Amino acid sequence: MLFSGVLLIEFGIIAFIFLFFITIFFIKGALSSGWMRNEPITRQPVRGANISGVGLVGKHSTASMTTRLVMNPIDETQYPITGRLEMTFREACLFNWPFPNISISDEWMVTDDSGKDISDVLLKHFDGIAWIKVKKRL
Repeated sequence: MLFSGVLLIEFGIIAFIFLFFITIFFIKGALSSGWMRNEPITRQPVRGANISGVGLVGKHSTASMTTRLVMNPIDETQYPITGRLEMTFREACLFNWPFPNISISDEWMVTDDSGKDISDVLLKHFDGIAWIKVKKRL
């Protein structure tokens, strides 16, 4: 009985030490990655987007937000893009890029069903489903 009690205590000590080091490992990793720091999130400016000009960056605004669907013909998926009514489709896409298989740096445009470029059309002026088209590479 005494022998099994000693083994149980030794096992408990080893388990405690193991869990202690695992906990330290995860805390160190979390601190070094920066996600536990209280740092402000900053967005890098994206070429072609005037986000701050329409009130998405900065102080809280009561301007109306809207969501439009953009079809990606590569994976045949509809992606919602959200932005202020005064934003263009290009600005709304650039603000929160939802397309995993299209690079934001590719040459692309947003079109309507007929293929007309609506990239610079305000979100409030188009209610249908838009399409994103990528310029073919040579």
